[in-house]
Amino acid sequence: FAESLPILREALEADPKSAARVHWLLTDSHLHQTPPRLDAALTHVRSYLAIPNLSQHDREAGWLLEGRILLDQGQFMPAWLAAARVNETA
Repeated sequence: FAESLPILREALEADPKSAARVHWLLTDSHLHQTPPRLDAALTHVRSYLAIPNLSQHDREAGWLLEGRILLDQGQFMPAWLAAARVNETA
């Protein structure tokens, strides 16, 4: 996963229209490193969530992933708040 980071960063600069997908992949790559790079993953999932045209499904997936990262960091209240954004019927 670490090997993909430079390529993904280049893709982010080269193709801004694919920013949502690339931020998601960067988040995943940081989470799969040993040890996980939680701060970097959180930065990218928040960049993903800042994209205005995400579908509701994608936004809810982002909130859940943000909550997981925050939980892994021991930030329990922010993790709960992130997860609480997800619709109960999702």
